Amino acid sequence: MRHKIMAVFMLNAKEIIVNMSMLTSLLLPVVMSLMFQRMDTAGAPMPFIVINVIIGITFASTLGAILMGLVAEENEHGTMEHMIVDRQDMAANFLGKALLLFPAAFLILGINLIVLGYMNLLSITIFPALVLIWLFFYFSSAGFGMLSNSVAATSLFIMILLFVFAMSPYIDFLIYDRNNIIRQFFELTPVYQIKHIEGGSLAGPYISLILWVLLSLVFFMTVFNRRTKSL
Repeated sequence: MRHKIMAVFMLNAKEIIVNMSMLTSLLLPVVMSLMFQRMDTAGAPMPFIVINVIIGITFASTLGAILMGLVAEENEHGTMEHMIVDRQDMAANFLGKALLLFPAAFLILGINLIVLGYMNLLSITIFPALVLIWLFFYFSSAGFGMLSNSVAATSLFIMILLFVFAMSPYIDFLIYDRNNIIRQFFELTPVYQIKHIEGGSLAGPYISLILWVLLSLVFFMTVFNRRTKSL
């Protein structure tokens, strides 16, 4: 089992390096952080909404887009069907991907927070929330990847992750009415919970994050079981 996990780790690492689309997804958040760093804030700290959005984009790009692409490629080449039949291979496949994408996502996130000057977000109060957000994006992206028969087919799902979840804090600029049902939904999304935690709330945001992780896990298992029954 350990050798299978490491084999998946090495194979996917090489794929990310040689695949220009995946490599771009890995580096895009850093480029965006460097661009935001050049914003004229008149000496004031970077607006927190920018930091919050960068967190979401980092997970959506360095985790979501890459994981969907890797899983969709396996669907396209027919290797996923073999792994679905062999549960041990399937477990090794997704554990190997997690072992690769967890440090990759947090390395890029750490670089972005250093660039933007918000390293305090890696504190003991907020870091567990970031791990829960990573889990949400991981299970969601894995499920969407299994629904995609090709890398091109993941485009719609990437847009859903990006505009509905990763960039949810921008709802503050789009809808000012706090009673608006659309705004209330976006305020419940995982990435937005970082704003609540930064504001001093803990119980509510963490309960919301745990529920989102469970929902994404149920989504992934539903897709997985449906693929299993179709073979």
